[in-house]
Order: sequence, then structure tokens, then C-alpha cells
Amino acid sequence: MSVADTIPKPEVNINIDIEKILAEVDKSLAAIDFDKIQQQVAESLQKIDKVKLQKDIEASLKNINWDKINLSIDSAMKTIDSKKMKEQIQKSLREAQKQLNSKEFKQSLEQAQKIDMEKMKEELKKAKIEIEKNREELKKELQKIKAEKENNNAAFSNANPQFERTGLIIL
Repeated sequence: MSVADTIPKPEVNINIDIEKILAEVDKSLAAIDFDKIQQQVAESLQKIDKVKLQKDIEASLKNINWDKINLSIDSAMKTIDSKKMKEQIQKSLREAQKQLNSKEFKQSLEQAQKIDMEKMKEELKKAKIEIEKNREELKKELQKIKAEKENNNAAFSNANPQFERTGLIIL
């Protein structure tokens, strides 16, 4: 057995199917119906009954059983036996109740009602255009990679005719 018998023969095998990748990208992008997404977003936002939502929130706040909460707090405090903790929790509950009834909370609800649907539609259109641009750039880059791969394969074959070549190896 000679030293040459123990050295493995170099074998380079890289298989990149650029056309297949481009076809899959095209297929995936074509499957996205941006107009339908935009329409669904618009419909969903229009279906929100903001007045009913505000009334439901206010009704929920009125239906909170503060006595029951306070009894639960009292029960928990007995096991902890800490008067100071009880006072802090009750204070926090009062502050939370004030915040829920605050002008800021009501203003945030009003702001939610002022969502500009036209602006949202415009942003969706811009995103669609950007995706199309990116798809074209991706195609160009993949085509460049394919051309480079073919050039590298040819250069490798020409520079190393002694190697047995079965294809390229993807690393």
C-alpha cells in the first residue's frame, strides 16, 4: 500500500439550482394577495364599534366588585399579617381606579377612533412596491451568483483537470 492510496481524491460537488430558487420566490410572492390583506385590515378596523367598546369598558369598570377585592386583600393580609402592605395595596387599587377613569385613558380611546385608514392603505401600497423591488433585486443577485458559479466551475475544471469532478459541494 502506497501513500497515494491513503490520500482521498478531492471531489468538489456544489449544487445550487438558481432557477428553482427564483421560481419558489416568485411563487411565494405571487401567492401574497396584498390587496386582499389591505381590504381585510380596512374591514376589520371598520367593524370595530368604538362607541360600544367604550361603553363596555365603562360598564366593566362599574361592575368591578371592589368589596370582594377588598375582602380578598383582607384575607391575604391576615396570612401575611402586614398592615403596611394592606395599605399599599389599597392605595394602588385606588390609583388604578383613578387612572381607568382618567382623561388620558379616555383620550387614548378617542385617538384609536381617529385612525387614518387612507394613510394605512398608502403604507400598504408602499410596502407592496418595496417587496416587488426587493424581489427583482433578489432575482438579479441570484442570477449573478449563478453566473459566478458557472465561471468558477469552468475555471476550476480548466485549472485542475487532474481532479475527478462530479459537481460542486455546498458548504
